[in-house]
Amino acid sequence: MMKLPGERVRERSSRVPMWRQIEATLKGEIASGALKPGAQLPPEGDISERFAVTRATARKALASLQSSGLIRIEPGRGTFVQGPVFPYELSGATRFCHFLTSLSVDAQTRVLSVGVARACPEIAEALRLPPTARVDCIKTIASADGWPIVISENFVSEDRFPGFADTYRRCGSINETFRKYDQNEKRRSKTELVSRLPTDDEAHLLQQPKTRPIVEATLTMVDPNGHPVWIDISCFSADRVKLVLSET
Repeated sequence: MMKLPGERVRERSSRVPMWRQIEATLKGEIASGALKPGAQLPPEGDISERFAVTRATARKALASLQSSGLIRIEPGRGTFVQGPVFPYELSGATRFCHFLTSLSVDAQTRVLSVGVARACPEIAEALRLPPTARVDCIKTIASADGWPIVISENFVSEDRFPGFADTYRRCGSINETFRKYDQNEKRRSKTELVSRLPTDDEAHLLQQPKTRPIVEATLTMVDPNGHPVWIDISCFSADRVKLVLSET
């Protein structure tokens, strides 16, 4: 937990309410880097003691900072400085890291697993495959400026694209791998969004508490004939990503 310096607010004779003065002081400490993104603020009682005010006054200052998007208050855990929020265009065909790179953000992708398995009923149906079909499975995690942002699970028909997983291991890119199969034209036909709490593994990978929601986006990519070629199930940290759906 971050230890803050002594009181630096104006005299009580100021016409500015004390909660506004506390808000301005904490806002300045966030802007200067004294309170870094992700840092935990002292408890409400410590803040009220620091500024010699009631808990209600400290609580009002913190509530205003949360409304401004500078902090987040997590019941039972504490108060944290909000990290950066990154936009991501869901309507296009551009992958997350490529999209962020275009915004001059340092985006990185790490491969968690690559393999072939029997498709679950939902994936088989989405790819229009028989129940016994096998699919190539590629699981990655992407970060932006060092912040873990999204876990992606990608599913491709092994029958239609034999050896896709092995080719991906050599290419390191989903889109580049599809080009090896002359599958250059793809478009997003459907996007399904649901908000839920993360699993233990997802919370660990995204470095967030299990009490904070994630947004699960299931993307269906189709070829020029409208046939599904790729299912992408991505779990975004809801605190760090702003999903954008544009008219096409």
